[in-house]
Amino acid sequence: MKKLNIRLIAALLAALLVLCAAGAAFAVDIDYSGDIDGESFEPADTGSDDTRTVLTSSLYFDWTTHLFVVPVEDSLTEVKSNVADGMVVNEAVNIDSGGDSSVAVFKDGVEQANITNLREPGEYVVSVRKGSTTMRLFDFIIVGDSTNSLQRFICPDSFYIESVTKDGFDAAIADRYVVDMEEEGTYEIAYECGATDIIYRFKTTIDRTPPSLEFTGKIDQQQRVHSALTFRGVEEGDTIILLRDGTEVSPVKQQDGSYKIFDSGNYLLKVFDAAGNEKDYSFQIMVYLNASSWMFILLTLAVIAGVAIYIRIKKKHLKIG
Repeated sequence: MKKLNIRLIAALLAALLVLCAAGAAFAVDIDYSGDIDGESFEPADTGSDDTRTVLTSSLYFDWTTHLFVVPVEDSLTEVKSNVADGMVVNEAVNIDSGGDSSVAVFKDGVEQANITNLREPGEYVVSVRKGSTTMRLFDFIIVGDSTNSLQRFICPDSFYIESVTKDGFDAAIADRYVVDMEEEGTYEIAYECGATDIIYRFKTTIDRTPPSLEFTGKIDQQQRVHSALTFRGVEEGDTIILLRDGTEVSPVKQQDGSYKIFDSGNYLLKVFDAAGNEKDYSFQIMVYLNASSWMFILLTLAVIAGVAIYIRIKKKHLKIG
């Protein structure tokens, strides 16, 4: 009887231990609210801490500064910026290299002396020098309020399109990662970071129409001008470059906003609008007589006539004497 009691007690204790272990495991499963690894059924490693979220293998988002962070390989340096790799923006960009002089920023292939408050439209590459080589860290594009350089908007890695409007109307989203921007118009794109749930907005006007100028003057069919030449149609934000016989000169701006060219020569006029569209005009201004020229000629003739009359009178006086 005693042996039976001891065995029964031992069995009960073993069962109790099993129940406790199962209860503990059950309690852990209930308390954990994060992601579960599909293979091990253990809590998944999100690659994040309290202040940073992993976007890609080489890109973090810092919640304390709301900046993107790119660690430099084999270095303690971290490059911080308000743009992620591959972003297209129309606002100022700031690069914080932490004082590391090996970090360089190139715009359209030209190194920039100042890497803060970058505003000029162009393609930018942030790199780090390692000996005689340069390693790319990330790149981005800045465009103006209007541009002709974009054919499509491509979301950076870990981002997706949330909404698109064109000229103020909702546009259909055919692709969650790419927006076709071939057509002219004003586009506003909202795109979201899947890792942080933060929405970013990008807005610009696609303008592919070159500027157009109107010329007035005595112009023949061979584009030869036999007078001063006036042109108008230069809009705010346009840039003009005028070459006369290969040398840059400046036209005379009139009070009504038009421009005037007086001197004879072979001209090339280049006009660029704010979106980057260009139009070239070639013409030749011939030697011509204007009001000033006629006045000069008449004055010269009057002087010659006066001198001739004076000489004639002098000769008569000499004969009489």
